[in-house]
Amino acid sequence: MNPNPKNHNCLITVYAGDSRETEDGRIVRVFWKLGQQSACKGAYDVFARGTPDDIEALGELAALRHLLSVRNISGQNRNGEGLVLVVSHGAVKKLANKKSQKSDLFDFNHFLITRYAGAEVIVDKERAWLPEDRDSVPVTGINLHDMKGPETVEVPNLGKIVITRHALEKYLEVAGTADLPQSWRSINRRLRKNLERVNVPAKVARMQQIKHHTEASELWKNPDNPMHFVFSREPSFMVLRTVYETTVWDEKLERYTSAF
Repeated sequence: MNPNPKNHNCLITVYAGDSRETEDGRIVRVFWKLGQQSACKGAYDVFARGTPDDIEALGELAALRHLLSVRNISGQNRNGEGLVLVVSHGAVKKLANKKSQKSDLFDFNHFLITRYAGAEVIVDKERAWLPEDRDSVPVTGINLHDMKGPETVEVPNLGKIVITRHALEKYLEVAGTADLPQSWRSINRRLRKNLERVNVPAKVARMQQIKHHTEASELWKNPDNPMHFVFSREPSFMVLRTVYETTVWDEKLERYTSAF
């Protein structure tokens, strides 16, 4: 393994050690470090209720998400570009590459296939960097459940937004961006512009109802751009389902007069 990220903080290594049973579930300790030669920086004790399979892979996923999206260890606006993640379980790499068949892990990998899509994921079981006294490093306890579910971003006027992998791929196709990391950045910039809500064409509403089992579709666009963003509204966030560009329908789309 010879990863060469641009910045020290763009190379994150995690290693899940043995798990142990508790009265309520299992705890796996996940060690982590930054850069190629650095020593272990700390560890997470990841608690999972019950006895889930693949606890070590789940622990590494939880530790990576906490480091990237909660602690922002690689930067506040980090996406997958130039990011190298070294894990000890091949299941994590398969999830990142959308090649996994382990459905019990799917609820924990959204961050890898959306915001951090394009990151290089390497499997390496090297343990020489682990401390001899594994109880000597600072340990943070996290609950696996808190690391479950989709990655969200805060957008002015719209609130919390979940960007689906499908929306990223459609944006790549429509906008002609270079790759998924660039699509993530570009979508975030566009969503922060002066978007206005417009009526959803019947065709789009039917497609969303069939595909996502929801009738709560919302359509937003910038008045000076033909890019349209299709959302569904959930109790605590909105989900960007797809993106399309049209000039034919523009004349038929009336501005939505709601105060939202």
